[in-house]
Amino acid sequence: ADNLVMKATHDAEEYKKSQLNEARQRAARKHEEILKEGTQRAAELQERGRRNLAGAVDLLVSRFKERLHVQS
Repeated sequence: ADNLVMKATHDAEEYKKSQLNEARQRAARKHEEILKEGTQRAAELQERGRRNLAGAVDLLVSRFKERLHVQS
């Protein structure tokens, strides 16, 4: 009977270790996925900002000129 208890305890510990290892692997994969998505999103936002920059500068200059002419 003692051998059965020892074996069951050992098996339970091995199962626990394997489950923890799998959970760590899943967490690591999820972490990498989140980082990859974040990097892609940052790159998209930077690109969109670069494309909008010229239009924003034009708008700012035109508003500045409008105010300059109104005050003159």
